[in-house]
Amino acid sequence: MTTQLYEKLLYKGQDVGMDQTPLYYYAALGGAFPSFVRRGTTLWRGYIGSWQIIDDRLYLVGISGTRQDGLEASLEAIFPGFPDRVFAHWFCDRIKLPQGKRIFSPKIHSSAFVYEADLVLEFEDGVLIKETLQSNYPEDQIS
Repeated sequence: MTTQLYEKLLYKGQDVGMDQTPLYYYAALGGAFPSFVRRGTTLWRGYIGSWQIIDDRLYLVGISGTRQDGLEASLEAIFPGFPDRVFAHWFCDRIKLPQGKRIFSPKIHSSAFVYEADLVLEFEDGVLIKETLQSNYPEDQIS
């Protein structure tokens, strides 16, 4: 499987890629969610969400992609009445943010990249409840 393009997150003043797609959780709960035109093998979902954490709350602040009906995606089209940002109250999971240099671990067999560490952000109902730095080196390599 081809590694997919990351969603974008503005966190503590830095634009970073994240391994999670919080809009899938919204759709899984029955939220109205359009189909998107797939853009090659690196973007099967067809869109890239832009996210931001404001006062420990996760917000969707933008979306780029083309819907199946040919129109460009927008927050207003998916969330009527919310053209600027949407609080992700439906999201209860973790987001991993790659940290450091890219490494290759023999214990992991996938096409996803592995970095020296991941900053793990845990959310409950869209609210950041915990932040942990997790090393991705095997224990015998940690000094």
